[in-house]
Amino acid sequence: MKKKERVMYKKALIIFFVVLVIILTKAVMGGFGALEQAEKRQSDQAEKFAKLDTRIEHLEGRIEFLDTQEGLEQELLETFPIKRTGEQVTILIEQDQISGGFIEVVEEKPWWKFWAE
Repeated sequence: MKKKERVMYKKALIIFFVVLVIILTKAVMGGFGALEQAEKRQSDQAEKFAKLDTRIEHLEGRIEFLDTQEGLEQELLETFPIKRTGEQVTILIEQDQISGGFIEVVEEKPWWKFWAE
């Protein structure tokens, strides 16, 4: 009877260890997946940080430019419809795309001649 009990305990112990190895393998694989996701997020955040650094540098340069008199004048001229003394303003009107840039002359007829044709 002791041999049967030993064999039975050995089988149960082997099954227990197999189940334990499977559970541990899944846990390790999940850990590697989480590690890969964390590395990807870290690289994405590093890219965003680099873009923000370049944006900060650009904005600081823009602020320095606007602190000068010429920069302020240029920004005012570009932003608002103002002019300096001695300058003239020219307003350009868009043409219809249908006419192709040419003026179409349409002969107007009195309404009573509409039915005559």
